[in-house]
Amino acid sequence: FWDNKAALRVSAVESENPGWIDNQTLALKNINDGSSYSLRASLLVQPVSDFTARVTVFEQHLRTTGGNSLEAVGAAATPQTPPSNQFQSIGNNYINNTNLPYEEDNSLKYGALNLAYDFHWATLMSATSYGRFGIHFTQDESNANLAPGVTYGDFVSSLYGQPIYMKGDQVEYVHKFNQELRLTSDAGNTIFNHGF
Repeated sequence: FWDNKAALRVSAVESENPGWIDNQTLALKNINDGSSYSLRASLLVQPVSDFTARVTVFEQHLRTTGGNSLEAVGAAATPQTPPSNQFQSIGNNYINNTNLPYEEDNSLKYGALNLAYDFHWATLMSATSYGRFGIHFTQDESNANLAPGVTYGDFVSSLYGQPIYMKGDQVEYVHKFNQELRLTSDAGNTIFNHGF
């Protein structure tokens, strides 16, 4: 468009992830299912033959409603003398019985701007980008071991005299910004005799 001076490309993908673990306590099936999608758009503009500008944005999102952990016989009560079947799943089934649901939300967002100008003896390029990765998850901490044979849920419940469930809620973010300037000589031209 714009008299062939600009072009736009947009793409999108969506998928569903089937689950295979059940939570019998909450009467839920396939608790580790989820969904994901990604979006990408790129705009290229060239108002004159020597100058180009490209803007790109990208987003990816993944959400799951249960982890991929299974309940096993374990050795929490006797860590010094673990049973021979400590790694065997409970009831030989794919189950993870928690009293609170697990959720995880991952997101990746990215934006970039590339500018380039051709001087016909060298090309000056500027590349700017910014990205953010975020993760937010909740999980049931009630069955985490405080001591051999004693969970946090057991301990706190004994203090209150009634069943107590503990929920962990964690949020993490990572931000990253990049800026690059580059001057590249055309073939046969020398800008610097010595690099640095």
